[in-house]
Amino acid sequence: MTGKAIYKLPNAQYATRIEGEVVTISRLKDITEQQGYLVAPFDSLQHPLLLISAGTVEEVPLVKPTNKSIDIKTEREVSEYTKTFKQFHNAVVHKDLHKVVLSRTIMIEMVKRDNEEMFWRACKKYPQQMVTMFDTLESGLWLVITPEILVKAEGRECATMALAGTMPANNNEKWSKKNKQEQQIVREYIRNKIEDISERIEEQGPYSVTAGSIQHLRSDYRFCIRKDVKLGALLDRLHPTPAVCGLPKDEAFQFINKYEKYDRRYYSGFSGPLNINGKSIMYVTLRCAEIEKENITLYAGGGIMPESEMESEELETRLKMQTIKAII
Repeated sequence: MTGKAIYKLPNAQYATRIEGEVVTISRLKDITEQQGYLVAPFDSLQHPLLLISAGTVEEVPLVKPTNKSIDIKTEREVSEYTKTFKQFHNAVVHKDLHKVVLSRTIMIEMVKRDNEEMFWRACKKYPQQMVTMFDTLESGLWLVITPEILVKAEGRECATMALAGTMPANNNEKWSKKNKQEQQIVREYIRNKIEDISERIEEQGPYSVTAGSIQHLRSDYRFCIRKDVKLGALLDRLHPTPAVCGLPKDEAFQFINKYEKYDRRYYSGFSGPLNINGKSIMYVTLRCAEIEKENITLYAGGGIMPESEMESEELETRLKMQTIKAII
């Protein structure tokens, strides 16, 4: 069975299309020298880790989107965010967890649409984001507009980021204590995961970055992994980060799977080109939509901490979903 992906890296003047046989990989640690487009779920025990092999790889010029209409019939909440929030908040207030990420879905029923048109609209509207659309029988069709690098690797030279904390892009207020703490948790997690496998680490930040209608706190890491460390082992260490899961990671992961009340599938996993032109660039699957025959399901989430308030967290997820809504 074959699959396909098309993606545009941040600020790129072209998109890249990859098509080829879909291969299932048992574990992240098994990734070595394979080439293609890698698609990872949030939970690899529930959904397969997929590689769209690099049968064909071609650069394609960016297409100017048309003004074709995309008609929305209905919109409805799938998950029960307000009810689930209390359960997640109680877990961090009572110190069972330091942080846990609660996500939600909204399903939009479509009358008429053009899938690739949505991709080109996203490329035009979000030139500084990673925009990708991948399609396999196992995963289905997904559109992703994401600001968050999980890992960028060229040989042993690697980069990653700590991206957390959220407020509206036009908000000139100072970052709240809650947002600063949330970002610090991710920073500490990343440094802890890379410092014992790296020969050198450089850190920059935190600083504010804008992604669509919202802004985040971001810190950047550049590091050189040891000769005996493979990319798959690095990905396995980092995924899922506290930005999409929580801390302690194993406990937060189990809590989400038990209480979130829906299946994240490939939302909050990651994807990207693997060993294409000597580089691998994996982005976290955020600001995304699963596209089915008649429906588009939007996914978004936010970190829950003791200071979190339901109204502001609910608004944050709506702002994140607006990234996709703005191009449909």
